[in-house]
Amino acid sequence: MMMKRIEDFVFRHAAQQGIRYLEKPDLDSTDPILRALFTQFAEEFQTAPPMTLHASAPELLAGYWHAAREAYVVGPKGRAGREAVAATISTLNACPYCETVHSGMFAAAGGGDLEAGNLRPLRDWAASTLSPGSEALNNPGFPPEDIPQIFATATLFHYTNRMVSLFLEDSPVPLPGMATALGTRAARKAMAIMGRRIAGHTAKPGKSAVQRTAELPEAFAWARNAPEVASGLAHFALSAEEAGEEAVPEPVRALVLDHLEGWNGEAPPLSRAWLAPLVAPLAPPLQPIARLALIVARAPWQADDALVTAFREIVPTDRALVQAAGWAAFAAARRIAGWFPVLGDNHLKAGTV
Repeated sequence: MMMKRIEDFVFRHAAQQGIRYLEKPDLDSTDPILRALFTQFAEEFQTAPPMTLHASAPELLAGYWHAAREAYVVGPKGRAGREAVAATISTLNACPYCETVHSGMFAAAGGGDLEAGNLRPLRDWAASTLSPGSEALNNPGFPPEDIPQIFATATLFHYTNRMVSLFLEDSPVPLPGMATALGTRAARKAMAIMGRRIAGHTAKPGKSAVQRTAELPEAFAWARNAPEVASGLAHFALSAEEAGEEAVPEPVRALVLDHLEGWNGEAPPLSRAWLAPLVAPLAPPLQPIARLALIVARAPWQADDALVTAFREIVPTDRALVQAAGWAAFAAARRIAGWFPVLGDNHLKAGTV
């Protein structure tokens, strides 16, 4: 009981202070969607900032949680493997917040020291997810029955890393000195202790607090033989698309999607000069929105105060900022997911789930 109280304080209070560019979420909100989601977070996961930063866009949060729950939370038996994937992808995307949290959660799930080389096939596959067509990506070295959750977890963390890089501080413990190497080790150890309850929780598949039925995009064809995972991804895809339609003008969406069609996982140049020729054809009021969307999709570590300020001068609300970033992050994650192999019985006819 005492550990649960400490855990609640850390996540519900201290960690929320690390959210930037947005109003701190009201965890006692009367919004029916948020109330249902926050209740389930507290029981099955935690009311953690990567989730709560979406609070101004409850419909997007519902889709995100539905997908994350079925991909990553359900099934304590395979949790260590999914944590290894989450931590490896967070390293790949240069997201120190998520790398710290999920290295600690790997230990909490019984995996030990991630750097000791445990679950190497999973980590090798995760490290190849920005290398489309590679031998490592096309030949995952883990059982076929694990593919839907592992692939969906990878997709979710390519999304999560992008949102966290924009909206959260580098350390999950927003205190002075915690972004140092010593602070990172301390935070990992804290997660290894506090995360035991979370990692060991048995959540029933298909019981997400808020659900919507939608068509599964072809990029997620590898999930079709896992109905609950497919349902969560389809809901997330629908909510992200709706967020984009509300917050991102159509010419910007078209530009970003066209750009991503030609992207094959490579990192952009170190400076942001690559943005100028891309956004030049757009009307000036649309260019700040396009810059933010492109940065979130391709290089979230290049985001800064000026980028967000320019966006807010055009569209001032938290809801629009979260929706635009969420749409762009999901567009990149969907592009990446489309590179994952569809093996054997995973490839079923497209339909509605």
